[in-house]
Amino acid sequence: MGEATTERQKQNNKLLFNVALLLVSAMGTLLFAEAALRLIGKRPGYVPRYSRFRVVERLEVDSSFCTDGEGVFKANPDYKKWSDDIYINSDGFRSAEFDRPLPAQQPKILFLGDSFTWGSSARPITKSFVDLVGQQGFVTFNLGIPGTDPHQYAYLAEKYAPLLKPDIVAVMFYIGNDFIAPRPMMPFKNLYHVTNAKFLYAFDDDGNYMTPQQAYEYYLAKNNAATDSLQNAVPFKSALRNALTKTVVGTYLVVAASKIKREAFADSENEAASPVYDRVRESLLRIKSASEKVGARFMMFVIPIHPRRQQPANSIRYHQNFFREFEAYIPDFLDESDYMKLPNSHFNNSGHRKYANFILKAIEEGSAPDTKAVFSNGS
Repeated sequence: MGEATTERQKQNNKLLFNVALLLVSAMGTLLFAEAALRLIGKRPGYVPRYSRFRVVERLEVDSSFCTDGEGVFKANPDYKKWSDDIYINSDGFRSAEFDRPLPAQQPKILFLGDSFTWGSSARPITKSFVDLVGQQGFVTFNLGIPGTDPHQYAYLAEKYAPLLKPDIVAVMFYIGNDFIAPRPMMPFKNLYHVTNAKFLYAFDDDGNYMTPQQAYEYYLAKNNAATDSLQNAVPFKSALRNALTKTVVGTYLVVAASKIKREAFADSENEAASPVYDRVRESLLRIKSASEKVGARFMMFVIPIHPRRQQPANSIRYHQNFFREFEAYIPDFLDESDYMKLPNSHFNNSGHRKYANFILKAIEEGSAPDTKAVFSNGS
């Protein structure tokens, strides 16, 4: 009896030791994670929407992108610091000169879009999907500019389609931010300021134009006020929530739980009418009309958001009726391995290559896509 009791006591002690060791290890891991996150600049109580924003001692502004006298935000051909693999033509686009002699037999594609179309995160940038399509017997005109939206796409289509006379006008529609009210197009008023803090949108919430310094201070104030926004976004009771958001690790746990709660109660089956749909539709119809006037084939391609940033409201299924209206081509083969690691949510070389093949296949098929399979898989 005594030996059995002793053995049982040993087992209990061993169990308690293992539990204590596990707790100490978990605590050590959390402390290490907290220290590491703080070391790279993360702050308790705030998970920034644009986490590439940096607080800087001295704001520096460059002129790589600018707005011209027509209000078009584009690359600056006179900027001296473009890397060797980036060629900016005299019109301000990452494309060969528009007035160069062209092979008579090669079909021409006019690409419209934002940073995805520009080629962001392709290494080198000439491995972007536009460039890869151009290497397959097509003449490509790349009018993609980071930060722009369908309003500028439409303006560029109306200006350049009659000049370039493409066979295809391809709208590369990024679901992450192309459902948006038209951004301002004001002559010589930059849409964004390129700074060492981030790409700063130059207009405040009331549409007022800001200088680079004003924009920096505006977003810094938003950055500092984000803790209060987070407090209202999470599903925990106030005391626990406040305690967790005193640490960086706890803050990320709270945000993750909030996201789970939103997704659990969201109804992704019913597409709500967005107040910007009519404005975006108007821009796309302008592009389609500009295409038809020059005898070009209008094609709309959807670029899905990074899988880890997908929510019901930015899913393909949520906007399915809108995409069907424009007979959009929607990929169903992209996964997390085709994107850069967050916070950069652009394609990596794998994504650019797969998307180029997707575009080439769509052009070859020459008919409107059957989107039923895409919508039925819950994307």
